[in-house]
Amino acid sequence: MKHMKVIVLGLCLVMTQFGSVLAQSKSLYERLGGKEAISAVVEDFASNVLADTRINKKFAKSDPARLLANLKDFVCFATGGPCQYKGLSMKESHKNMGTTAGEFTALVEDLVKTLNKFKVPEKEQKELLGALASLKGDIVESESTATGTALPSNFKPAPPLGTPAAAASTAAPTAPPKTGSLYDRLGGMPAISAVVEDFAGNVLADIRISKKFARSDATRLVANLKDFVCNATGGPCQYKGLSMKESHRHMRVTGGEFNALVEDLVKSLDKFKVGEREKKELLGALAALKEDIVKEKYDTPATGTELPKKFKPAPPLGVTKGSKAMKK
Repeated sequence: MKHMKVIVLGLCLVMTQFGSVLAQSKSLYERLGGKEAISAVVEDFASNVLADTRINKKFAKSDPARLLANLKDFVCFATGGPCQYKGLSMKESHKNMGTTAGEFTALVEDLVKTLNKFKVPEKEQKELLGALASLKGDIVESESTATGTALPSNFKPAPPLGTPAAAASTAAPTAPPKTGSLYDRLGGMPAISAVVEDFAGNVLADIRISKKFARSDATRLVANLKDFVCNATGGPCQYKGLSMKESHRHMRVTGGEFNALVEDLVKSLDKFKVGEREKKELLGALAALKEDIVKEKYDTPATGTELPKKFKPAPPLGVTKGSKAMKK
């Protein structure tokens, strides 16, 4: 019996040491939390970049939906995950972009902001930032410290994943079905998700309206908007966020800013070649929400106005205002 106890104790020690070795040998992908965590980090990082005037001009010709998909696959693959990255190399995708050293630094700062927000441990942060630093030579074409420089006219954005560069400009999108609910006619959740991500990218980069979202969590904003549009168009989603009226209370959105919002949506709908009938239905639905978003006394043509101090952004889905999660 005594020998059995010794054997059991020995096995426990071996298993503990083996577990420790396994923990240390985990890939960066696993230590970051897998694809779901990487996806959340990339979406927040992309939102930071698209709203950062020091660098966002460099993405003026890039498709935000494609940019997000490429970046998620690239980070997943580069950190040892199961994804396959099929986009262009860093050098090829940044060719003729004219990115400066100052803009690269801004990019790094935007990433650090996201990593800190998601409380990514210091060890993993160092590995990610080290990987990004190793790509600097493929991204930076000018050692100038200048930021906010315009995108050169000869820059051509990377084609969609799996699409040859020569075919990128002629590839026609798949037409959505023309029968059934608006949700079905738009192309279902994948199409709505792509349009919403592109629309959010337009809004966050639009100085006429972006200040109104300075305190909003971009990841939550996009998730809420996807569920809202899906539900409102007859889809299977459940929208659990605040009403339009409550979520825009004390925001002081002007009539001019609402019009900018509409223009940003039209830009996305045209880009994805949404049918005229579906476009009218979506814009009609948005117009019907104007009185919940714009108070009559603020219905002025002004744009770019500051967000009032007393405005409190909507809580995360499923979290009430008085909960501990909101107080953190």
